[in-house]
Amino acid sequence: MEQYNHAVNLIREGDYQEAVAQLNKVIAQEKRHSGAYYHLSVARYKMKALDGAVAAINKAIDFEPLNADYFAHRGIILHMQKRSKSALLDFDKAVKLEPSNPYRYSSRAFIKANMKDTDGAIEDYKKAIELDPDDAIAHNNLGLIQEQKGAWDQAQEHYKKSNDLVGYEGLNPEKQEVDDLLKDWKKEKEAQEAEQKRIIEENKKQLLAEQQKVQSEGYWGIVKSVFTDKQVFKEFIDFIKNGFKLPGNKDK
Repeated sequence: MEQYNHAVNLIREGDYQEAVAQLNKVIAQEKRHSGAYYHLSVARYKMKALDGAVAAINKAIDFEPLNADYFAHRGIILHMQKRSKSALLDFDKAVKLEPSNPYRYSSRAFIKANMKDTDGAIEDYKKAIELDPDDAIAHNNLGLIQEQKGAWDQAQEHYKKSNDLVGYEGLNPEKQEVDDLLKDWKKEKEAQEAEQKRIIEENKKQLLAEQQKVQSEGYWGIVKSVFTDKQVFKEFIDFIKNGFKLPGNKDK
């Protein structure tokens, strides 16, 4: 168990190569360890080794066929491989396994929207909102699809709800374009991640504690762009609110 937990921490730190090595050792000792196969898939996915990621998650599903997280994870990989029809089947399975989980519907909506099934995506986002009326991402993404369909009034209602939920009043007038904001955000995030990686090498234990603190506290969210991860959603609004700067390590 200690070796498995260590491997999971390595993934959090971004040391995917070593995580794979450790997880393979865990699997050698316990061949039906579904969690080890799942995290092996996660590590390979992060390394962009998608075929290996699929092979590993297939094993996890074989050993634990009622785990909705496993099907959702495989669905993401299949979608990245441009196998969206197969991905949708996995998200259907995740919904069937957890019909009261709003995230299952919003995840499937993302896939449907990419497959140009806008009506299906709208239906799923509405179901997600029905189950979790305070899901700012679902409101935001539903508004985006409704805007694309020309339902301006409905879209604005959901944008407003999303903004209200994250306590956000609007874009800086000097930076109106969301695409420009995203580019600025991603550029700074890459620089920050590079600095974090350097710090990891200097003091891995200290950084892990800081990362866990960030995960427990969370950040703010994003506006008028399709996102699926709530923490990423929250980071972007914080970036805008704080003068287009991400929080540095000294702020944690």
